[in-house]
Amino acid sequence: MALQNMPPVTRGLNFYDLDDNLKSFLQRVAPDLLKRQETRLRDLGQWVGGELDEQAAYSDRHAPPELISALSINGKPGDRVNKVVFNAQYEAAQIEVYRRGVIGLAFEGKDPEPHTLSFIMGYLLSHTDISTHCPVTMTGAVAYVVNKFGSDEVKKKYLHESTRMDGLAKTGGTWATEKHSGSDVAKTTTIARQMPDGSFRLNGLKWFASNASSGLAIATARPEGAPEGGKGLGLYLVPSHIDENWTVPNSYEVAALKDKLGTRALATAELNLNDAYAIELVPPPHGLRVMMEALGYSRVHNAVGAAGVTHRALLESVCWMEHRETFGKKLIDRPMNQKKLIGMAVEWLAASALAFESAHSFDMAQNDDPSAKTWMRLVTAIAKHRTADMAVNATTTAVQMVGGNGITSDFPTERLSRDTMVLPVWEGPEQIQALELARVILGPEKGADVFIAKLKDIVATLPAAMKPESMSLNYKIGKLKTQMDDLVAHPETMEFVADDILHHAGDVLTYTLLCHEAGWEMTHNNCTIKQMAARKFAEHTFNPRNTGAVDPVVLREEFNALVRRTPPRPVAPKASKASPSP
Repeated sequence: MALQNMPPVTRGLNFYDLDDNLKSFLQRVAPDLLKRQETRLRDLGQWVGGELDEQAAYSDRHAPPELISALSINGKPGDRVNKVVFNAQYEAAQIEVYRRGVIGLAFEGKDPEPHTLSFIMGYLLSHTDISTHCPVTMTGAVAYVVNKFGSDEVKKKYLHESTRMDGLAKTGGTWATEKHSGSDVAKTTTIARQMPDGSFRLNGLKWFASNASSGLAIATARPEGAPEGGKGLGLYLVPSHIDENWTVPNSYEVAALKDKLGTRALATAELNLNDAYAIELVPPPHGLRVMMEALGYSRVHNAVGAAGVTHRALLESVCWMEHRETFGKKLIDRPMNQKKLIGMAVEWLAASALAFESAHSFDMAQNDDPSAKTWMRLVTAIAKHRTADMAVNATTTAVQMVGGNGITSDFPTERLSRDTMVLPVWEGPEQIQALELARVILGPEKGADVFIAKLKDIVATLPAAMKPESMSLNYKIGKLKTQMDDLVAHPETMEFVADDILHHAGDVLTYTLLCHEAGWEMTHNNCTIKQMAARKFAEHTFNPRNTGAVDPVVLREEFNALVRRTPPRPVAPKASKASPSP
């Protein structure tokens, strides 16, 4: 849909209808899914742009969660427990999002939908409320792990609780972080004590537990007598209540709520586990590995969420500039602003290319193809890091585009810019993703070979009209291969070069994916917008110091195509750019 005659504010817009890029992705990789679920996605896009957006602003500004001391229903007379209290709008939104099938559709029924649908629904949610998307992320991770590793008895009792679509779903939590360890989960000190009936009791403090009111959580813990380090960890399912009717609370308590820069509507807490009832999902030495699988699922959601908020930042800027006039001219008609909006549009398309490939690769990795799993791990590490940076940049730019109003809580840009700051941190910051990438490159799966081969396969599919891009990509892929081969030859340098490889691989992967999308759209839709985006991305990424004069005609054409989303004239390759330069 062309972004013409946009309203003064984004509230009330349908974020699905406005997203031709999302539709193109689904047409390319999952056309049958699109046919089955487009009505659902359109309804979700409208709800996100209306009711959910209203709730997000209200909860963030006026009614964040509170920790109160309440009388214990099942304790001795006069006993008190800490309890997290939410406002009614937030609670209603949480019920509604699961009723719409954001998790359940990928697990319920005889023929569940691919996880891609859940990731895409998360992408739409993050256009408005990361505080709602975060619990979705962890609920999906819990369901994924229970479904994959739980016993038949555990699945029968608990899987439906987190996937049901009747408004009674139990949301999820992933409890790994402890005060002394941060990302170093292997240092977990929470102790798991086995009981005669086979269940466990957990004792410890989980330091940064998002969605503190979750109904089902997975937690790392060390059984009594288990060795130190990651090999001594098991993974445990911790329900919020221990009886069949979910009325008797488990034995853990919220010690404190975290005061945070963003996601203020989401309760993030320090949790004391005091002989908390738990079921062992996997024993040592598998607990850390399975928790990492759960976090891998969450990283995909983190990436699609970042792409979603990047799109919202662009829409906020367009709506404001469309109606703001200074010195007799609309802001959106000023060349410097158009250049900024073009940059934001390219960044959104680039973030979406990474995030959507990460989502698609997750489903492709659910078979027995080792190379598909390796590709998924590599892409997800890159996408998680790169899209988060893009989202932070986009929301910061949106604040600047809206000006003084952009930093006031009257406008969504202020909240979006704060909430987005969590994305580079959740599920591991840049250094963690760099080490993940390097470990796969150095591991038995020979990640460098898989990555380079996949990139070359994509380049081989590009149409003849994209010969300049093909030549440039082959050159850049060759340079990246040399860098990865150097790491393989000198693994002792991993911690010195992993971040450089992450950045370089991110540049090349993003450019490759944009070109892949461009080739598909040229072939199937006779559209060259994505080719223009790929060229602008390459220009900005690989030739950032280009300070040549701007052609007003070219600027207007790029603005109309990339921001307004109106098809441009076919872009003829320039002979001078045909040589494969870096």
